[in-house]
Amino acid sequence: MQNNYTMISNIQNNSINFNTHNININHKNKEIIYIVGDNFNEFSQSNYVITLSKFIHYIKDINKKSNNNLYYLGQGLSKSEKEIIIKYSVDYQFPVYLPENRLASESKDTHKTKKENILITCPQKIHNDLYQSHLIIDDSCAEMSDHVTGRHIQGMVLIEAARQMMLAISEKFILDYNNKGNFYCIWSNIVTKFNHFLFPIDVIIKHYITQIERHNNGTIKLKSITKFIQNNKVCSDIEIEYKLFNKYIMKKIEEEIAEKNLQNFSYKIKEKFIQVSSIENMS
Repeated sequence: MQNNYTMISNIQNNSINFNTHNININHKNKEIIYIVGDNFNEFSQSNYVITLSKFIHYIKDINKKSNNNLYYLGQGLSKSEKEIIIKYSVDYQFPVYLPENRLASESKDTHKTKKENILITCPQKIHNDLYQSHLIIDDSCAEMSDHVTGRHIQGMVLIEAARQMMLAISEKFILDYNNKGNFYCIWSNIVTKFNHFLFPIDVIIKHYITQIERHNNGTIKLKSITKFIQNNKVCSDIEIEYKLFNKYIMKKIEEEIAEKNLQNFSYKIKEKFIQVSSIENMS
């Protein structure tokens, strides 16, 4: 089907492929309306934002006004929800724009089993120590599943996205072939700065490796800064110091520390019981 307005897209394997037919046809005078997930309901109080539920409810009215608006997919939408919007755009012939090159990072790189919990697109290497990605939030992700306050994106979403950048870049670019998928990442420090509110529309993520030390035992020590950028403003900086350890060596160390802590805690509990028993016997 061809028309002058709708960008017909196919979403397969989390990638979005565009047919940019007639993209330049007189969109200058159209208002941009962002479609976001229902969890961003407060953000949708703006005249330029609509939640997915409201969008579907008012689809026929939207069709009548389609000459005045161009719809853009914001944050909070799942792959299947994007497919629904695209189908409506074809059926009702109104313009929808989806940002290009938004292939979600892989589960094996982000260490996430559920697709909805992946918050970043596949990172790209820009130059030696700089990598870039985009924020992609699904309403069903773990960080959005309970409560959302205000119009902005919650800080814990950004911290998790920075963690996923750190893991994905380690898997794709830092570790050698034999160690991919076989390491533990241990944080030693994190410093988070929130400079401006970040809203659920396009967010660029830039990840800088500021220090890397490779040790003879295979351990890699790193420092990174992840910047979240919207409208050319750095809205948040998340600085992380961490180490990459061989998974099997670290697992043994972790087990030993866990057992020692359990033994120490058990000893303290026994002491409490002895104290209580002594007091009861005295009375």
